[in-house]
Amino acid sequence: MTAKEIDKFKQDFDSMMAHRRLLEALEMLSNVSAAAGEWRINDRVASMRQSYNYLLKYFAEGVADPGRDALYSSLVIYATAVRDQLARSLSMTDTPTLYYNTARSLSMRKDETFVSLYAAYVKSLDAISPFNAIENGVETTREARRRSELIEIDIFNRLWTSYPLTADDASVISDMLDDDAISDGAKALFVSGITVGLLEFFDERRFDLLLDAYKCKSVVVSSRAIVGYIIAMMKYDKATFSDNFDKHLAAVRELPGWYENLAITVKELVNTADTDRIATRLRDEIMPQIKKMSQNISERLDEMALDADGMSPEDNPDLSELLSDSKIRDTLKEFGEMQEQGSDVFLSTFANLKQFPFFNDVANWFMPYRTDLTVVSDNDISNDATFATLIDSAPYICDGDKYSMILSVSMMPLAQREMMMKQFDMHSRQFSESLGMMASLPPAKRKVVTNNYILSIYRFYKLFRRKGEFFNPFAVVVDVLDNRKLAEDFNDTDELESLAALYIRLQCYDKAIRYLSLVDETAAPSAARSRQLGYAYERLGLYDRAALAYEQSDLLEGTNRWTLRRYIYVLRCLGQYDRALSVCTRLEKLDPQSFDLAMTQGNLYVRIKDYDKAVNSFLKAEFIDESSLKPVRALARLYFLMRRHDLSRRCYDRLFEADTTADDCLGRAHLAWAENDIARAVEGYKRYCALAPYGVKDLVRRLDKDTDRLVEAGVDVSCKPLVIDAIINSLKS
Repeated sequence: MTAKEIDKFKQDFDSMMAHRRLLEALEMLSNVSAAAGEWRINDRVASMRQSYNYLLKYFAEGVADPGRDALYSSLVIYATAVRDQLARSLSMTDTPTLYYNTARSLSMRKDETFVSLYAAYVKSLDAISPFNAIENGVETTREARRRSELIEIDIFNRLWTSYPLTADDASVISDMLDDDAISDGAKALFVSGITVGLLEFFDERRFDLLLDAYKCKSVVVSSRAIVGYIIAMMKYDKATFSDNFDKHLAAVRELPGWYENLAITVKELVNTADTDRIATRLRDEIMPQIKKMSQNISERLDEMALDADGMSPEDNPDLSELLSDSKIRDTLKEFGEMQEQGSDVFLSTFANLKQFPFFNDVANWFMPYRTDLTVVSDNDISNDATFATLIDSAPYICDGDKYSMILSVSMMPLAQREMMMKQFDMHSRQFSESLGMMASLPPAKRKVVTNNYILSIYRFYKLFRRKGEFFNPFAVVVDVLDNRKLAEDFNDTDELESLAALYIRLQCYDKAIRYLSLVDETAAPSAARSRQLGYAYERLGLYDRAALAYEQSDLLEGTNRWTLRRYIYVLRCLGQYDRALSVCTRLEKLDPQSFDLAMTQGNLYVRIKDYDKAVNSFLKAEFIDESSLKPVRALARLYFLMRRHDLSRRCYDRLFEADTTADDCLGRAHLAWAENDIARAVEGYKRYCALAPYGVKDLVRRLDKDTDRLVEAGVDVSCKPLVIDAIINSLKS
């Protein structure tokens, strides 16, 4: 079968199972397996069909069968597993993807099994053990260490491509994960192999192995296991699990910290949805400012060195002024906050450092950073592993990026390497202190470790040269409510509200509404929750629902200025100007010197044509901020509507003396037309055309839009065609 035919077979099978047409699905499996000559699979299908025939026969005869539902569920599970086995077997022949290339290569090693690999790996660990070196008086060689690393990669590849795992396979893998002789780093790699394989094909035994790995004392191993469990659950949201797995999951849920660790992991996964936006901001906004700041500081420091008067950088007023610049301070603060939130601030930096041969192997993308690996020791620029150790302690840098750093630094010229070593020596104490603080806070440590791993695997699915061949768990934003088993773990209202706040920050407003609405069903009313719900509705343009939510929040907490401002905005969008003005009056008592509120009130009075009160509001805004031209511009237009041409002209004169915009030229031309000064009107419209992006087209559009205002101001718009033609004619000449 061709790749397209195999895909169609899987789609047709899935469609039948979605509509619970099990008999037709079994018949399809039988026909396809027989046509492909897969007789062992065909025999399994025949056995399932026989069991299902008996079930249907007893059902049709009205025989009571308490085990009928359990048998049906097991048949669904087995049929889905056979579908995957059949599709994999059909694809093994000549499918050129990396998965099948690796699987074919491993299938040629007839004597290699998980048992033999486990034994070989333990033997290799003994060979490089310090105790073995002391006992035999021999030094561990690089070749011996490299041999052990290659076996680790072989185990990863077999974990990735073996399907389905047998009971014996699962037993051996479980023994490896429990073996104290195997390092936590190797176990973490094996857990990733289990996960990557599970994302290829559904396998309940792999889910069981991930739950077992979660129980590991090592935070590194446990964190990887729960990440794998969540992203696999998100892929197989409609999968049917056996009763044994449900019992296993129930037992794990009883473990201390399960719900807390699950929530930490879900939030870190959700946070990856913001990675592309952050990378763009860093590249286009933040990094240029930081580079400019670095250049300025360097120039100031050079000047200080020339002065040679013993003044320290802290004592230099010019440098202090530079460092106190609000834009620079805000930029650095924002960058730091991004790091603390777990945002991926280094993706764009390290994206071009994944071209080393080291990253050609899938396993190496999931390899925890270990200073004892040959790739690290071979490329360490220090003689005593100082540099490699310092990189290990660098906060906010994931494992994959640490390997990129080691490999790229080793290719630098000697002078640059020495300078970098000095810089790392300077900051080594700070790194150690940060690690010490992290170690004293278990939840914080798990959060950092989890974030580290998620950033590493995100890079694999984003940057790996053959990433298109893999299922990408980051293609959609994680939503635990979309998965029945994950949703069962999220009943805590605080966690649901926390996730809702995260979705709002990521602009996933529909998801935020879903979570907040779920909390509303059981929790007591909350002003903060109603406020968040209102904002989510507002951002989706559902202003009527937003108004109700803001009103609810206002009833619970009537003095929140932010709520009142947003409430005014949505009422204005709904055209409920009188209600908006009523809320403005309340907000004015809380914030009487608000420039924005005075401008808003003025615009609302204009909407209801209460021009005198609008004038008073704009004059108040001008009094509050005399430097702003916004009130002047608003008054110029308003006086025009009120036919108070002299006052309108004075305002436009002030605007033309300060900062003239295209709209100012348009308004000034409208005023000249209202005064029947057609010559000045034409000149004003020509000036507008010079400033507007599309010239005359923009002018015609604006004249059509402003027709009602022109009529209200007393302009005879019947001559509008002549005015337009006069402008066009004048521009041509």
